[in-house]
Amino acid sequence: MKNRIEEITNTHCSTKNDVLELNSEIVKLYRDTADLSMPRKISTTRNNVRRGRPKCRRMMPKNPWFDSECIIAKRTLNSLAKKYGKSPYSLELRDEYYSSRRKYKQLIKNKRD
Repeated sequence: MKNRIEEITNTHCSTKNDVLELNSEIVKLYRDTADLSMPRKISTTRNNVRRGRPKCRRMMPKNPWFDSECIIAKRTLNSLAKKYGKSPYSLELRDEYYSSRRKYKQLIKNKRD
């Protein structure tokens, strides 16, 4: 460590590249001394954390009659509800939402029986 400090202090810079090289040596020296005094802890959990929205597990339906057809109809209804909520004055969206809602309710009623 002392030898590196002496080398750095005795270095004379005449060009831009010499200055950049000396700078990188000083940075390496600082990092090495910091690692010696306070070693870094490698965190495995932090690297494995997902960013953004968490993934949801798919729920198993409580009722055996609630199959993939019902799930698709429900998703369609929910997406239309979201669109209709954003623009409630759109007559076209309103009609599409309520017709989809009627079809979904009828589908659920038929599947239960």
